[in-house]
Amino acid sequence: MNHFKLTLAVLGLLLVVLTAGGLAMLGWRQRERARGVALEERRAASVERLSAEKSRVARQRAAHPPIVRFLNAWQPHLVGPGPVRSPGAGMRTILEELAQRKLGLITDQVTTPEPVSLLVAGRPVLVQRVNLRASGENLNALLTWLGEAEALYPYARVEFCEIAAGTGKGVSVRLALAQPLPKTNEERATR
Repeated sequence: MNHFKLTLAVLGLLLVVLTAGGLAMLGWRQRERARGVALEERRAASVERLSAEKSRVARQRAAHPPIVRFLNAWQPHLVGPGPVRSPGAGMRTILEELAQRKLGLITDQVTTPEPVSLLVAGRPVLVQRVNLRASGENLNALLTWLGEAEALYPYARVEFCEIAAGTGKGVSVRLALAQPLPKTNEERATR
């Protein structure tokens, strides 16, 4: 009879262990199902956000196609080799040299504030503004200077251009340009 009690006790203990293991497995499965449902809900929300962002970008591109085409066409030229030290000073120097040496014009009132970030078609673009005035006696020389400036900086945006008659035969032009700056290595790394 002792063997019977011992066998019964071992079977009872085995039943308790199997029942506890089954309950633990059932609890684990329920937690995994809940976790799977939560992950699926987060994935669905992410897909929805991504879809909304894609449609927003598509609306922006549809609303501003010339600007987007312009930025895409010049993107390779805007990505430079490294940080820009003084882009405004370089641009100003080239335009002044062009005006003075090649065309005999006088430049003054030159300002180059710090680069600023403008929002163009929903994209932030870092630009350097340059304001200057050139004057001379020959309207053709001024217009040639403007054409040369456009050829040197084809993707610069003319924000302001005023041609005015001065005293006597004098003519002057006031010009404000916004030149997109190349991306630095750090900016390219964050994209």
